[in-house]
Amino acid sequence: MNWPNAYLEAIKRGDEVVSRKVRAVYEREVRWMTEPPADFPFRFDEEAGLRPIDFIETFCKRSDGKHGGEILHLEPF
Repeated sequence: MNWPNAYLEAIKRGDEVVSRKVRAVYEREVRWMTEPPADFPFRFDEEAGLRPIDFIETFCKRSDGKHGGEILHLEPF
């Protein structure tokens, strides 16, 4: 899943309320991922980006409190 794109879609639907500046940043980032400029020095690798997320959501647990021992689930921002 392309989390930046999913978050931008949530912003556009109104599910996430953000400032104009944050929305502009996400629009720019998603555009760079889908249509990078010719001289852009970076590339978007969705598989590599998901590895740390998959690790965290598989192996990392809350340490204490009411939700102690539960697996962490990251928010899309």
